[in-house]
Amino acid sequence: MTGPTLTELVAAIVRRDDWRHLASCTGYDPETFFPVGTTSLELAKANEAKAVCRRCPVREHCLQWAQEAYIADGIWGGHTPKEREALRRRAARQKRSAASAAPASEPAPARASPQQ
Repeated sequence: MTGPTLTELVAAIVRRDDWRHLASCTGYDPETFFPVGTTSLELAKANEAKAVCRRCPVREHCLQWAQEAYIADGIWGGHTPKEREALRRRAARQKRSAASAAPASEPAPARASPQQ
């Protein structure tokens, strides 16, 4: 008999909201994930953080959490604050587009006009 797969274990932990324990960034210097400015050193930090995120098994959960909590700083789920804002705007546009493309509900039946 075999045990649960890695995917099943990750799913079980994520369901308990313990996904942070599986994050690849655990043990890294937190400053790596919070670059400040646009100097070459800070851009290198951002690229390093994104590289860590790319191989993270809970990247999507991290990104979702940052989006839902409106985290304004740092690299979360492999995205900078500007990239996360762009994702939010894109999702909002898609939601509006889907809502406007939905068939309109049937009009309410006409009421009889009062007799004079």
